[in-house]
Amino acid sequence: MKTTLKEIIEVIAGYTFRNAIKGDENGNMYVVQAVDTYGTNDIDLKYLPKINANNTRSNAILKRNDVVLSCRGDFRASVYIADSDISIASSSLYIIRIKDQNKILPHFLSIYLNSKIGQKFIKKVETGATIKTVLKKDIESLPINIPAIKVQQEIIDLFKNCQKQSNMLLKKTILIHNIADGALNQILTKS
Repeated sequence: MKTTLKEIIEVIAGYTFRNAIKGDENGNMYVVQAVDTYGTNDIDLKYLPKINANNTRSNAILKRNDVVLSCRGDFRASVYIADSDISIASSSLYIIRIKDQNKILPHFLSIYLNSKIGQKFIKKVETGATIKTVLKKDIESLPINIPAIKVQQEIIDLFKNCQKQSNMLLKKTILIHNIADGALNQILTKS
């Protein structure tokens, strides 16, 4: 099914903080920022800073399976997987809330937005000379071809398998370098 995103999602702007975000271990709310969308397809609470956000009223409170998309710089998407709704998206993000998850899976949408095809469409609508920005209305107008849920799940599984293989290869490369460094250190310190 070919459609535009506005038919299947709602875009919510992130919350604008009055001051710089300073982490507080005793805070009552987690903050998701653009940096949290890099290198992963999932956003979980364990890596997020906490803040004290008493009486913060905003539509930018995240719900499980919301897709977050950075709206400035590099346009990367991730899925918020926490069960808790005590996280807020910063103004550097858009929250993409899927209207009907029986039509499109959050992880599939995230993979699509990060893909060459999704990035190509985003690049067409970005604005700004120095810092690239994408507008809410332009995200809503992005075209998408939505396959059957079964096919979406197969794409997600393939993507996760590729990520797992890539992570294993990275660990192997680091291990090989550590072995080489250790051998070199042993040889040089014996002389």
